[in-house]
Amino acid sequence: MKLTWADDPVTLREIDGMNTLPEITSFFKTIYCRQGVRVIFVGDQMNALQTDPADPKLAIKNELELALNESSYNHLRVFSTSANNQSYLALNRNQSNITRVNTFGGMTKEELGFWWQRNSHVDSGGHSREEIEDMTGAVPLLLDGSIVEGRIDLSSNALLDVGGQVEEASKAILDRKAMSPVM
Repeated sequence: MKLTWADDPVTLREIDGMNTLPEITSFFKTIYCRQGVRVIFVGDQMNALQTDPADPKLAIKNELELALNESSYNHLRVFSTSANNQSYLALNRNQSNITRVNTFGGMTKEELGFWWQRNSHVDSGGHSREEIEDMTGAVPLLLDGSIVEGRIDLSSNALLDVGGQVEEASKAILDRKAMSPVM
């Protein structure tokens, strides 16, 4: 929160005065009305909040999930989850206002090992394995597309094309959200 409002000393003082989850939730619930600010909430591995009645952390997970949902209402949300998250899959079978963008996950470490074996003849182009895997998301289509004339080229058209497609899709989602009435 402090990074988001780093150039706003009044809001920073307000943030510094928050000590509880309800205070933080209330801040996000009212910031749009007070300042017209729509925050982009980004959350990874949201399935970590998936609840199981036997989970000893059930109450905390429920409280956090509720706070996230309440805080991000009227704002933009980019949440990711594992492809096998049963709660999310069930939610998507029902009618919802969630705009889902399917992405293809990268390979596991074992699969990457096989990919590297198969492509051991390829020149890394001065990049480390970790850098190549990070830049391509370990997605086979992007890994293969980054090989140009027997050498890894992280500025190849395959990567640039995907980057452009992601940018266009993101803009379309944001434009659609901007045109939606705020409740």
